[in-house]
Amino acid sequence: NIALAIGLRANSPAFYTPPSSFRIYAWRWHHIALERDLGRIKSSLSLQKRNICAPNSDGPINRERLANAFAFVIKSNWLVHDWVEENLFIPFVLSVCGESCPSQHVLHRISRERTQLALARERLRSRIDRWVAERYKDVDSCERDAMRLSFAVSMLRSQAQSAFNTSERAL
Repeated sequence: NIALAIGLRANSPAFYTPPSSFRIYAWRWHHIALERDLGRIKSSLSLQKRNICAPNSDGPINRERLANAFAFVIKSNWLVHDWVEENLFIPFVLSVCGESCPSQHVLHRISRERTQLALARERLRSRIDRWVAERYKDVDSCERDAMRLSFAVSMLRSQAQSAFNTSERAL
């Protein structure tokens, strides 16, 4: 089961509801969790490509599970992270930082990086959806596309790490 291999509850739909109370640790925890989960998806694409691309009936099912796992990471982790950051963390930091507040230039750079990251995330989600929908005639083509997706997930992970490091240093 691909979902178990990457440690995500991929088959359960998750819709984010903002918390009723503020939890500052959630911001940093979500950085770490996103990096971890993207690494797991990348590993599954690389290491499980035979199962994901199997010519029998399990191949498409396993690709669908992987797409569900990626969607789960976005809905249950990434959107929570973004909500906490935009609605709780940054306003909180700005309300208590006094003289040491980050400049508007720094806040704009963080916002720009987040926008670029969200666009990259959505492009990857679209690529994964197209990969799932593809009806492969041979395993090799599917495996090549799985490796390309693995690389794309790795690039998204690196981009996320860079953006998170920038905001952690600034805030």
